[in-house]
Amino acid sequence: MDERHEPDKLEPELEPELKEEEAGGRRASRAPKKATPVIFIVLAVLGVGCLGIALIAIVAAIAIPSLLRSKLEANHTAAAATLRVIASAQSNFRRMDSDGDGQPNYATHLRDLYYAKDTSGQPIQLIDRGLADADASAGGGIPRNGYLFADLATDASGNPYDRQNDFAVCAWPAAYNRTGLYTYVIDATGSVYCSDLAAGAPLTQYPETASWLLVR
Repeated sequence: MDERHEPDKLEPELEPELKEEEAGGRRASRAPKKATPVIFIVLAVLGVGCLGIALIAIVAAIAIPSLLRSKLEANHTAAAATLRVIASAQSNFRRMDSDGDGQPNYATHLRDLYYAKDTSGQPIQLIDRGLADADASAGGGIPRNGYLFADLATDASGNPYDRQNDFAVCAWPAAYNRTGLYTYVIDATGSVYCSDLAAGAPLTQYPETASWLLVR
């Protein structure tokens, strides 16, 4: 009797649900992604911070010198203008005989243009007090716009000034290269001259101005 073998039966296909479960199991068995180490995050933040600091340093390197130059230029302009104010006050002092001595002379010291008393005993106040206090003729003095001021006692030849006919005032930076570069002078002619003397000290006499710059 012939034995008939039934063909091997193929395993039935898995139901869709089982396939999904198996696939899900495989996905779940995969190793999770590694988190970015904290050190990398810190380094990235530090890198951005350093870049910001570098940019600030570059901007400061450009801006600060520009601001200092602007400040110096403003002080230079103010010093020349202040000398013209002093010259005008000296003219009024002489014309009005502000000290009441009966002589048409110029004030001996800058501070006299404020503190000298009139006939009623009141300060003449031909300049403001702040400018009078910038007088460093006797030492000290409070800088005005970065400058100190003093009367000069002798002319370019070394002769004492005749106060009935002439005067001279010097302005110099209270801190050379920080509050100013130029030294300024003015006399009874009203002409202002300046020169960079590379020093922050008053003159002892009116200079030979041939090599000085006339300030317009």
